[in-house]
Amino acid sequence: IKPKLGGRKMSSIAESLISRSSRQSQQVLAHVGAKSMTKLSQLQDRGAGKDDSVEAGWQAFGQYVAKNLRQGRGVVIPKFGTFSFTAPSVSLAGTTNQSARDSQVRQPVFIINKDFVLGKPLRPGISHPTGIRPYNNQGSSGSIPLTKMNYVELATYAGYPKETTRFSIERVFKELSGKAKAGQAVRMNIPMLGVFCVKNSVAAVVFEDY
Repeated sequence: IKPKLGGRKMSSIAESLISRSSRQSQQVLAHVGAKSMTKLSQLQDRGAGKDDSVEAGWQAFGQYVAKNLRQGRGVVIPKFGTFSFTAPSVSLAGTTNQSARDSQVRQPVFIINKDFVLGKPLRPGISHPTGIRPYNNQGSSGSIPLTKMNYVELATYAGYPKETTRFSIERVFKELSGKAKAGQAVRMNIPMLGVFCVKNSVAAVVFEDY
C-alpha cells in the first residue's frame, strides 16, 4: 500500500509554530556553526571563515525527508528517529478493491529514537488541531517501506562533502538533544517539513502541509 498524503492547507498550529520557532531555529544553527567552525574547516581542508554548511546540511535534511515521504517511504535516522506514517484508519484486510486500498490516507508521523536523549526517555507524539498528544506507534509503519538516511544524496543537495554534511546534521541533533535533556522546550524548524518539538517529555514533528 502506498500511502497518500492529505494535501491539506497548513494547519493553524503548524503555521503558528513555524512562526514562533524561527528565531530559536536560527539560534541553534548559528550556535552549532560557531562551535563547529574548526572541525568544519578541517573537514573541508580550508581555513576558518564564513561557513554555511550547517544551514545547508539542515536544509538538505528537510528536503531529503520530504521527498521520501511524498514517495511513500519512511526514513530511519540514526540517533534521531524514524519518519513514517500512521496505520490506516480503516482496516482493508481481505479487500480485493485495489482502488480502495490505494486511497487510504495516512498521516505522516515521527517516532523519536529511544536513545536521542540518554537517561531521559521521550515519548513519541502526534499533532492534532489543538496541540500535540502522545502517540502509540504500534502498527504505524506496517507495510510502509523504510530507507536509512543516505548522506551521499544529502551531500548532493547541500553542496558540501558527505562527511561535512553528516557532521553538520549530527551536531544539530546533538544540540537539540542537549536542550531536551536540560528540560528546555525545543522548537526547531525542519525545512519543507514542519517543526520538531519537545515538551513535557513528548517529541513530535508538526507537519506543515500534510
